[in-house]
Amino acid sequence: MRGEEQLPQGSTSSNGSSLVHTKKYQSSAAITPRSILHSIPPRAFPYYSGIAAAAAAGATGNISSNNTTFGLPCFAPNPEWKFDRSPSTTGLLFGKPIKVGGSTAAGVHMRIARNAADRQQKPYPICQLRWDHSKNHIFAHRDPSASLLWTLFRNPTRRLVSTFYHFYVTRENVTANVANLQRMLSQNYETHQHYYLKQASLLLPNPGEAKDHTTNQSKHVESILRDIDFIGITERMDESLVALSLLWGLPLGDVLYMSAKTSGGYDGGGQGCRKIQPAPSPLDVDMQQLLKSHFFQNLTKWDRVVYQLANQSLDLTIEQTIGRDKFDPALIQFQQALQVVHERCGGEVVTPCSNGGVREPGSDAVGKPYPPTTTDCLALDSGCGYMCLDDVATELGLWDDAPFGGELSYRYPGAFGLGESTQKRIRARYTLQQNSSRELPEETTKWPTGLEHLTVPPEAQVYNEKLLNLHRQRDQARRQRGGIFGMMSQIAGETTMRHPPQPLSRVEQINQQKQKRSSGFRGQQQQQQQGNMT
Repeated sequence: MRGEEQLPQGSTSSNGSSLVHTKKYQSSAAITPRSILHSIPPRAFPYYSGIAAAAAAGATGNISSNNTTFGLPCFAPNPEWKFDRSPSTTGLLFGKPIKVGGSTAAGVHMRIARNAADRQQKPYPICQLRWDHSKNHIFAHRDPSASLLWTLFRNPTRRLVSTFYHFYVTRENVTANVANLQRMLSQNYETHQHYYLKQASLLLPNPGEAKDHTTNQSKHVESILRDIDFIGITERMDESLVALSLLWGLPLGDVLYMSAKTSGGYDGGGQGCRKIQPAPSPLDVDMQQLLKSHFFQNLTKWDRVVYQLANQSLDLTIEQTIGRDKFDPALIQFQQALQVVHERCGGEVVTPCSNGGVREPGSDAVGKPYPPTTTDCLALDSGCGYMCLDDVATELGLWDDAPFGGELSYRYPGAFGLGESTQKRIRARYTLQQNSSRELPEETTKWPTGLEHLTVPPEAQVYNEKLLNLHRQRDQARRQRGGIFGMMSQIAGETTMRHPPQPLSRVEQINQQKQKRSSGFRGQQQQQQQGNMT
C-alpha cells in the first residue's frame, strides 16, 4: 500500500474495537462498525445517486437547481468570501492544513464553487465556501445534507520539513540546520504534536479534555474518517482530484489546476515576495537523524496513523467504489490535460509574485505582490490561470463528461482576477458566443461581479474582524521580539517546557552542538533557552 506508516500498538476506536492487530494496519474492517470505505466519502453518495436516478428516468444535463438533490450545495456567498474564516453549517467547505499543497487544492475548490454557481444559474459568481486555514471544528454543526467537506493530508515528516523551510528559512531567513529545525519543533511542540487531529477533527473538546488532543486520540481519528466527505493525499494529488470528481459527478475540467507554489518560485505570504527556498534532497545527515529520533517519532505518531488510514481509504475508494475500469482512463485523460496546461498556461499567467512581484524602489531582492485585480487568479495565489484552464478544458472536451458538467456562461466576468491574459480570454469567449445582448464594456471596472447586491453576514464580520486583529497582534509581536523564534520563546513560555524532546543520542548531541556554534542564535538569552530545551 502506498504511503504506509507504522501505527501505535494497542489503539482502539471509540466503541472499544481494535484499530490495529499488529504493528501495521491490516484491514479496513478493523474499524467497526464503520469501514474506511464507507466513512471517507459518505456524503458524496446522495448527490451522485440523485443524479444517477434522474438520469435513469430520462433527464439530462443540469437537471435541477435544487441544492440538495440534483446539484452541489450552492448558496449565496459572503461578498468578502476571499477572507471569510467564520464557522459555517452549509456550502462547499475545504479544511486547509498548513503545508500540504493547500493553496493549490484551494484553487480547485474555488473552481468547483465558481462553476457550480454558473451552471446552476445562481445570481452570484461563486457558491458559499470556506477555503482558508482554519480548524475543522468550525464546521462541527454543519448540515450534511447541505454541505460538502473535504481536506488534504501530506506525509507528516515532509509536511514538517516543508513548514521549516517555508516559514523559517524562506520567510524569516533562518539558517537551515538541525539546531534550528529542532528549535522550531521544541518551542512549538504543542502546535506540531498530533497536528492532523487538532486541525481536521470536527469534535469540539469536552469540558476538562486536554486541548492538545493528547487524550482520546482514537476518537478524533474516527471523527476525521467519519465526518469528512473526502480526504485527498498530497503525494497523490492527481489521483485524489480524479477520484473526487468521479464521486461528486464533476467534469474533469472543474479540477484542473496550476500549482500555487513551486520550488524556485516566489512566495507572496508574509511581507513581500520572497524566493522559495526548497528543502534539499536528501536532507543532511544531522537532520535525518533528528527525524528518526524518538522525540520526532512521538511528535508525529498520530499524524502518521491518520495519513496511513487516509492513504488506504483512497486505495479502497478507487478500487471498490469507483472501479479501475472507470478510474484509470479518467486519470490518463486528466494527466494529459495537465501537460497541456503546463505548456499552454505557464508562460502567460500572472500570479501575485510572478517573477518576484512588483519590485520595491531600489530593491533587487523583495517585491510587493501584484494587486489582486491584475493577477489571473481567483483569490490570492489560488486558482491562478482559471481562464486558461477553462480554454484547455473546452479544447479537450472536459466539460460534458459528468452529471454536473456543461459549458460555462461567464455571466459575472468581473468577479475574479483580471490580468491581461484573463481579459483577452474572457473577451474572446463573449465574441464567440455572438450574443449582442451581452456585450462587454471596454472598461473592466464596469464588468458585472454578481457581488453588488450581497451583504456581509454580521456574525461573519465580527468573527473575521477578531481573527484579523489577532493576526495583527502576532505580526507585531514577531517584529518586536526579534523574529519568529523570539516570538515563540515568549508566547510559549512554560508551556513548551512541559513537553521537552526526549534526549538525543550522544552523537546527535555532539553534532547539534557543532551546528549551534557554527550558526549562532540571536542573543545569549535565546542560546541559553535552546540549550535548556535540548
